[in-house]
Amino acid sequence: NVIVWNRTKSKTVKLKKHGALVAETPAEAISESELIITMLSDFNATSSVLFPEKISFKNKTVMQMGTMAPGESILLKERVEQLEGEYLECPVLGGIAFIPEGKLLPLVGASELQFNHWKSFIENFGEKAFHIGEVGMGASVKLAFNQLIASLTSSFSMSLGYISNVGIDPNLFM
Repeated sequence: NVIVWNRTKSKTVKLKKHGALVAETPAEAISESELIITMLSDFNATSSVLFPEKISFKNKTVMQMGTMAPGESILLKERVEQLEGEYLECPVLGGIAFIPEGKLLPLVGASELQFNHWKSFIENFGEKAFHIGEVGMGASVKLAFNQLIASLTSSFSMSLGYISNVGIDPNLFM
């Protein structure tokens, strides 16, 4: 069974048509789930959804899939464990266009035992799940890739600008 919650309720309509149950609150979704997956904008958004009130995470696993600092991911892990749950991070490379094709690149920060337990599930998001190491390491690799992509984009635009300035057809360059 899949239970979904979204701050924008209209985003749950399509999932409901496919049989998902729609929770009214994050607490309801958490209390009814064994695996809680978050993919939110940042640490603060994730914290506000996971900890709206005192909730037990006993016999539950939180899989945090958003992009955040390694230290923030470690703080979430500590908080979930204090509430008797398990936590792993699984930020992904790839955007919305990659989701329907299952082409995201999951970068997992977890214990070896957790990774092996969840690997086949995680591979639904991408062809291969990459176990980077403990919690914090998946987040580190994700941020390093983001930095690399940003620097490559900047370098590419400078090269394309140079080609245009000297009068070379950009299509030839491409």
